[in-house]
Amino acid sequence: FASSLRGGFPNRGRRSALLAAAMPAYPGSEREWASALAQRSEAYRRAVLARSANVAAGDRFYRDLTVYQWRLEALEARLADASEAAADAEAAELAEAEATSPTERRRLRSLDGSLRAIEGQCRGAVAALEERAAHYALGLTGSTGQMETLASSAADKERAMERYRELAEETYSEIQSEAREILEVPSGPGGLRSLCATLERRRDFWRGQFEETWSAWQQATCQMHGAGDEALNAWRAFQTLCGQRPQQQQQLTTEQSETLQGVAVASACILAVDLWEAVGLSGLGGASAEAAEGAEADAASSSRFSPESRLKALRPLPALLRKAGALAQLGDWLLAEAASRPGAACAASPGPLGTCRALLAEALGAALVGPARRGDAQRACVLLQFCTDLGGATLADEVRELRNHSSGQTPIQLALSCGNAGMAKLLQDWPNHEALDLQGDETGRGGGGDAKAKAAGLAGAGGEWKVGERRSHIAFKWCHTGVLGGLL
Repeated sequence: FASSLRGGFPNRGRRSALLAAAMPAYPGSEREWASALAQRSEAYRRAVLARSANVAAGDRFYRDLTVYQWRLEALEARLADASEAAADAEAAELAEAEATSPTERRRLRSLDGSLRAIEGQCRGAVAALEERAAHYALGLTGSTGQMETLASSAADKERAMERYRELAEETYSEIQSEAREILEVPSGPGGLRSLCATLERRRDFWRGQFEETWSAWQQATCQMHGAGDEALNAWRAFQTLCGQRPQQQQQLTTEQSETLQGVAVASACILAVDLWEAVGLSGLGGASAEAAEGAEADAASSSRFSPESRLKALRPLPALLRKAGALAQLGDWLLAEAASRPGAACAASPGPLGTCRALLAEALGAALVGPARRGDAQRACVLLQFCTDLGGATLADEVRELRNHSSGQTPIQLALSCGNAGMAKLLQDWPNHEALDLQGDETGRGGGGDAKAKAAGLAGAGGEWKVGERRSHIAFKWCHTGVLGGLL
């Protein structure tokens, strides 16, 4: 399964049409172009989410298959020993060669053989897992037992491997306890034959479980590949559309609010995938091209879908927002996206933050301008807490100290210039500010609500996401602006 993660681009080795120097303009208005961008970005995100779900399912099925295989091998060993003991007992009973029955000794000898075989199987299983871990990716599971990300660092790989060692220890401990059943069966060959029948039924059960899970694993793997193809196709469509903006030479203005929203939503969707969907992105555009295409084709395929290349393709959209003075919308949409995720999922996946850190800091810094000017303490706290969850205190500090593109002032300076000394102190002292009265809604115009809880950790900020059922928070809110209508 790990090797199947490394599927590359379809038609690898060919120059993509996306690299063409001249692209025809989108046959519609700026507003329609922005609407199409939001659609393409959401299609891309849905495909990556589907792939992520199937990667996680495949990891879970692989773990189950491993346990079932261990159990089957142990049952085969136990059944062989028990059958041999039963045959010996029958032979001794027929021959009546001994005055006292050696059945007890035979059962102890059978148990000893089974335990030695099980211990050897356990050592072999762990060694096989360690060998596999040296060549293939391992998943890291969260508190729910579901795969959350792939192990990247040496420490993460060791943590993932330790999970499998614990699984082997737990499974084989149960198997060894079950093996001692041979001491509890009635004496004589009848009891041993009854045990053999029980072991055969268990073997049939676990074999059925193995075959059923094998089928589910194959289906998840097939769906993972299909979702990967959809994600790559959606990305290519999005990338092409980015270069087809009508009226290329004209700058967007604040009057084009629906167009700016579409650009901000599309940018946020793409960034959200890189920030939080490392599992779904793993292996896409990877290095598994056919041998005939060579290493150069591998490198070209991977570079077309690396974090750096995705950020490079995305950059023109934030640039449009920046020139129009609307980059804050990107920060706001990212905050809305984080609010729709479970609390633990607000932290970025390992790795991608470094690629887009500067853009994130600029967008979130722009989003902090409004609260700084209005004196909206609640919104500022929520945003800074999001920065902390996303990239640690260093990102929050970077956002607090970033100079605004249009005014040249930091959020603290903007708060002071607008007469909001309390806000300036909050920003200056974050996160060690004194307790503030944060009651009121997000615009600071009164209202109440769980504001302090939100400021502390985005509590109650969004709904629960369920794979296969959840709707994108961004797409849902975007639909309700009336720009896309029923298109998404």
